[in-house]
Amino acid sequence: MIKKLRSLRKELLNRGDIICYRMIMIFLDSPNDNDIKNILKISSVELKTEIISVLYDLIDMYEDDFSRYKKEILYGQIFIWSQVLICYEELISQKELITTHNEKYYSDDYLNACKEINNLSKYYTKSQVAMSSFEEVFGVDRYLDRLCSEDIEPLVEIIFDIKKILELKSKRYKELFIKQWNTTNINKVIEHQLIRYNGENQVCTTLECNKRNVILLIIDGFGFSQYQWNKKLINSEINYTYNENIFSWLNRVNCIKELVLGSSHITDTSAGLAQIFCGQKSIKTGIISSKLSKKDINGFKDTKTLSIDEFEKYFDTSKCSITELVRAFNIESKVYYCSRYRTGNLGFSNYIFNGAEVEEVIPSERIFSVLQDDIDNLEQNKYLRIIYLTGLDNSGHTMGAYSKFEKFEHEKFNVLFRNFLIEIALEKPDLFNNETSIIITADHGMSESSRVMINRYDIKMKLLGSNIKNCRLIENNRALLIYGINNNNEITMAKNCLVDYFESINIDVDILDKSNDEYRQYYCINEHNKISDLSPDIIVKLIGNGLFYSKESSKHLLHYGGHGGGSFEEQFVPLLQLDLNNKLLNCIHKRFINII
Repeated sequence: MIKKLRSLRKELLNRGDIICYRMIMIFLDSPNDNDIKNILKISSVELKTEIISVLYDLIDMYEDDFSRYKKEILYGQIFIWSQVLICYEELISQKELITTHNEKYYSDDYLNACKEINNLSKYYTKSQVAMSSFEEVFGVDRYLDRLCSEDIEPLVEIIFDIKKILELKSKRYKELFIKQWNTTNINKVIEHQLIRYNGENQVCTTLECNKRNVILLIIDGFGFSQYQWNKKLINSEINYTYNENIFSWLNRVNCIKELVLGSSHITDTSAGLAQIFCGQKSIKTGIISSKLSKKDINGFKDTKTLSIDEFEKYFDTSKCSITELVRAFNIESKVYYCSRYRTGNLGFSNYIFNGAEVEEVIPSERIFSVLQDDIDNLEQNKYLRIIYLTGLDNSGHTMGAYSKFEKFEHEKFNVLFRNFLIEIALEKPDLFNNETSIIITADHGMSESSRVMINRYDIKMKLLGSNIKNCRLIENNRALLIYGINNNNEITMAKNCLVDYFESINIDVDILDKSNDEYRQYYCINEHNKISDLSPDIIVKLIGNGLFYSKESSKHLLHYGGHGGGSFEEQFVPLLQLDLNNKLLNCIHKRFINII
């Protein structure tokens, strides 16, 4: 009976037949023949037979075994039907709103462009909040609970519809922010705040300059969509004392600037961190993703594990890191590396952290107490402190970008950062003299992969079937890099093969190749430059659902989130800035300290 009811509910939702859905909910409370007749009057012809079968079976159960009916239907199915409907109606509302949203395009106005991205994102964010609330009440997880997958499936499909609309409406902004207002601007902002005023950069001019100190928090995998989800979800649990979403609260008291930046073209950790630290896009450094190949390599190289000599052999390291630049101006820099992956004496970390002391902080939850002790010893020195946190990224990959497990990581950071502000307000009020700036950003965001696994081997076979031989496929989460294609004719053949393949499996992708003008804006093709060998012949980035992988198709992977692709969630990251000033100090005392 439960299975039949679930199937009927799913069919009604897929058809959008909410009137019939509501009438059946009323029927479940007290089943009778008259209600069935009324339901059949407004139901679709295709569903009449199924409705008659299900509802008369329910009457029989009600009359023959009321205790069973009470347990399974009154205490179970009525609750499920009502909660599914609440979530469904909110999702449909957000879908209608984003569909009718009249987007505005600001190609030369950074602040208004940020506002428009915020406006576009809010519909998707609200739909994810609605889904998270449903999971909380229902006691399920959309990624892990296979028993309830049929209950969740119609809701998840609406979220995917909203996401598709978001991708279409934000396409021009994604291109604009990758090219212009990207994370290379973090490097320029720090220089603007600590060294010299930059009046030509719109990102810089939105923020104050002439600071003595900057604390930069880089939260791996913290996309702008997730930031908004964080604010709305955790804020629902506010109470009188300390339980407050720190980002929402800072926004309400007007003590935080909330901006947006674009990640690297391939939304990858290595590419993203290189942009932030060195202020150069991939076309200048050659650091386009964590996994790379070139003509003289059969497999691939992992950017982050190369030795110092190997790294300098492959990449252009002529542009100094921001940590090295500030040292030239007698500003002390230190990096707190909070990750389960150690840095070691490796080329990538040596390059981006050059000139800075690096301290590994494990477990990462210690970071704000470590930072507070550090600040206590820096009374007179000008300094740059950079904190790199990977907890959100680790959880998002495994459990999903919007799962309850990811929510826990958000809540943990919320508590730690909020308490850090309260404690320095109590113990170091002199620090709130408008000379210290806290900047929060990310290397990239995180997208859902939702069990859609695209096997590299299957793509290789398709290319071989089109007579494309000897090519090498390097999967980088949600990006696929293809090397070893001999000429433009083969590139065209391979691209056509890929387009047909992804259309056949209904996956939205962005495909760039070396013959494409857009490709030349992101990747080096100058044969006289050593980094040109690192540029793939074809790049495939997932826009819709999915993840590239190389394991057997039969294996079930615990991997529900990813990055590397070109979706809205991956491409846009927050740029948050708060000044430690007297206004913030007074607000912290009024909201948190004075009430305890």
